[in-house]
Amino acid sequence: IEILKKISEWPKCIEISTNKLEPHRIPFYLYELVTLFHSYWNAGKDNEEFRFIRKDKSLENSRLIILQALAIVIENGMSILGVSTPKSM
Repeated sequence: IEILKKISEWPKCIEISTNKLEPHRIPFYLYELVTLFHSYWNAGKDNEEFRFIRKDKSLENSRLIILQALAIVIENGMSILGVSTPKSM
């Protein structure tokens, strides 16, 4: 839920950053977003309930959609900052 809430703040972050001429808001927002994701991802190491891909497929599609939304926001944010995002490492 916290990740979804943070993703939903993206348009407001862009609006405020633009209107107040405060570009630093974008990397701060992205850092907060990926920190939430990283915490959730790490929780999945110990508890299968927090994994995005599970044996029980009941929530898998919803979680994959969250990942896709997260990827779009990160890619857009990095693009605004002029930072490339490689497809693989």
